[in-house]
Amino acid sequence: MKNSIFEPLFHPANHRFLAGCIFAICLLSYGGHAYYMNFNADDVIQIQSVSNDALTYLSQGRWGLYLIFHVVQGDNPGGLFSLGLAVVLMMLSGMVGARVLGIKSVAVMLFFTLFSAVSLYYGRLFSFQLTWVAFTFGVFLSVCGVYLAVTKAKWLPATVLLGLAPAFYQPTIEVAVVLFLGALIFQIGDVGARKIIRRAFYYVAIVVASSALYVVTTKISPYISGVPLNGRSSIDIIEAFKNFDRIYILFISQSVPLYAGSKDPYFPDIYRILLSISFLCYTYCFINSIKRRNLSSLALFIFFNTIIVVAPYFLAFASPADTFSTRSLIAFSFVHAIYLIYPIHQWVLAASEGEGGGKALLAQSSLILGFAFVLISGWQVAKLSFDNALASQQDLLAVNRIISRIDDVLQDSAMANESSICIAVNFNTPTSAGPRGFAGTARATPWSKEWIFRLVDNRFIPAEPGKKEELLAQSASKPKWPARGSVYTDLGCVVVNVN
Repeated sequence: MKNSIFEPLFHPANHRFLAGCIFAICLLSYGGHAYYMNFNADDVIQIQSVSNDALTYLSQGRWGLYLIFHVVQGDNPGGLFSLGLAVVLMMLSGMVGARVLGIKSVAVMLFFTLFSAVSLYYGRLFSFQLTWVAFTFGVFLSVCGVYLAVTKAKWLPATVLLGLAPAFYQPTIEVAVVLFLGALIFQIGDVGARKIIRRAFYYVAIVVASSALYVVTTKISPYISGVPLNGRSSIDIIEAFKNFDRIYILFISQSVPLYAGSKDPYFPDIYRILLSISFLCYTYCFINSIKRRNLSSLALFIFFNTIIVVAPYFLAFASPADTFSTRSLIAFSFVHAIYLIYPIHQWVLAASEGEGGGKALLAQSSLILGFAFVLISGWQVAKLSFDNALASQQDLLAVNRIISRIDDVLQDSAMANESSICIAVNFNTPTSAGPRGFAGTARATPWSKEWIFRLVDNRFIPAEPGKKEELLAQSASKPKWPARGSVYTDLGCVVVNVN
């Protein structure tokens, strides 16, 4: 970008510095998740090896997650080191993804990496500590599989990588579909329509084959692990379409730029406005190109862009079990990065042919929009990690107060000196934790409301399911916390009756 304030960013001598800045920006954006002590409901049970919660990964077909978080990491998130490794994997995924799109400029490749890596979708994902290394590694495998299929035409290793990636994180399939579609969109006008259609069928075949490979390995895994699969790993297309309202809500609240993230309190209005503008710039850049002003190119552009906005949750058409929360929609980070990078890429191509003057304004606008996206996303992710920290602090302090009451109740009983105390908690009405009221509480979640007591004091062991049901059924008539009598002993267990 000659005679532009952005010109130094494109100079080859500054590429290493730019890459270092991107790493620092990513680490600053997500660092709060590692710096603060955040323990959501999943973290509370997953970081305690004695819970054997790692077996749930196997029951969901996530044997890759089991290998990394349980076997390699020992159920320990790893703090800032693991988060730094996750950032490296994200950056590598962005760089390889840029090559998939046909981006050859190093600067443009780095911008795509930045725009795809700093995202509110990843911010939501990283609220869960086990996701940092395993999930980003799965995304990296998926992107590498797409790279082999698109640029090297090596369908067999591509199929294997794409078939393995979902074992680390199922939405990696959707990331792959988005990048395949992005590669096709970037080729429109430069490659004949028939050739693009043939490539589309080739990519579809690879996605189908890799998905079949994943299903086969998932079905085989119980014979190796001894852990049966649960309903969350099931595929039922008919049942999924019966819940079509879920898909419609996802389309309105995520696929339409003006409403993207509208169900999530951390997606501000300015984010949706900037996304809508970037989509308009992206569309105008395509239409403005003379070699793309024909019916076949426009038809392909509309068709692929219609699919790409539903691709991040296309598993909803096959599985009725998942709710597809924000953290499972990380493929949208690549969709939005494609919107931003397309005008910049087209300007670089045109400039190399001496025709870039008319596209410079669009490219500079997209760069500014991209930097604004990064600023807003990083800021909101930092807010999210802070709110989670406040919620976690409130949870732990509340549990500490209840433990003090438990000690008072037990002080004159034989249980006072026991090293292992059975506990059952009746907490049926969820409340928001933290003074800002956005984050959920680990004290009310069914699978963590006893385990959070053990996180604070390892004397406590959750009551067995059958015994717990009996205890909680009898607690209905008891006083509610913090009234006297809300903490008592029964059947050799401590019972806490919160609500």
